[in-house]
Amino acid sequence: MFDKKDLRQYIGIVWLVAFCLLSGLLQSVLPGHEMMFKLDQLEEAIVSENWPVAKLTIDEIDDMWMRNKLTIQITNSSDEVILFTESLGEAKLLVQHEQDSALGSVGAMKQAVNDFGRVFPGP
Repeated sequence: MFDKKDLRQYIGIVWLVAFCLLSGLLQSVLPGHEMMFKLDQLEEAIVSENWPVAKLTIDEIDDMWMRNKLTIQITNSSDEVILFTESLGEAKLLVQHEQDSALGSVGAMKQAVNDFGRVFPGP
């Protein structure tokens, strides 16, 4: 019933379907768009010096990070995770002390989210 050629074709088709399903699942699980929206809100709050809103937004980003941390760590390199974690800590501290230089940390977090928010990021 199954000769070697047929079996190879079935295995290839199964791998292709599994790959497509896995990439679709990961794209739906990763919080790229939602986190980018919150980072935009944080940036607007810092620029307008609305520090209470900035503090609430940074707490929401931190909660979102904690909820999705395991998935992001599994699907991405440690460099991107470390960059985001360090930038988030720096931004929390700068927003807590109401410093405009938190915009630099927000930019670094946006770049990290742009990288780990996609299933197949570029180089």
